[in-house]
Amino acid sequence: MGKKNLFKTIYSLPEIFAKNFQKFAKKPAMILGGDKKISYNDMRWDVFKTSNILRVGGKTPKSVAIFIDDSPQAIESFYSVLAIGSKAALLRYDMSKEEVAAALKNEKPEAVFIRAAKMDLLPQELNAVVYEIANNDILKKRDKEEIQKRAQEAVDNSQEKVLAVAYSSGNKRSEFTRSDLAKMIGKKEKKSYGSLVEYVANLFNAFIKGRPVQANL
Repeated sequence: MGKKNLFKTIYSLPEIFAKNFQKFAKKPAMILGGDKKISYNDMRWDVFKTSNILRVGGKTPKSVAIFIDDSPQAIESFYSVLAIGSKAALLRYDMSKEEVAAALKNEKPEAVFIRAAKMDLLPQELNAVVYEIANNDILKKRDKEEIQKRAQEAVDNSQEKVLAVAYSSGNKRSEFTRSDLAKMIGKKEKKSYGSLVEYVANLFNAFIKGRPVQANL
């Protein structure tokens, strides 16, 4: 019943993010080891700050590539892309340079998130804005009205809209639609991940239910 109600009353992913950040504000969103945690409220500021950067000039990129790991910054980058209704193309760091080039050629991202140490994976002919994933501090001071305005902007509410694609070694490509997101709710999260697909499913599921994920600094 919870699944049906959620997707009948919330029509866009930005709305889901806005509502869940408010609903779970004081709960831990990420566990960083020891006693250090990041709350949903703290994560909210980083997510929408990054979202605003992606939308410089008022244009929303259709696709954004993210070289994903289990760091807080990579996780927040992933949520930032989904929060503005863009498609997230997720790539693993263990992909070869040739595999990366093929994936980027296929997805044609307008922006790329990657760590400085992995810049050599990017093809020279890449036509995209490149952002370095850096270990930044949690930023809390933003214009609240502007954040809420951007969070509530509608996107295509089609059940089959592709929200994310995940690439693994061998250029295996997996898609996640809005319907897939609904199906993930209620599934038990895995503590160890055998694939990027399992990792993404865990991030989706944890966020919808207001549970924390483990992240490494």
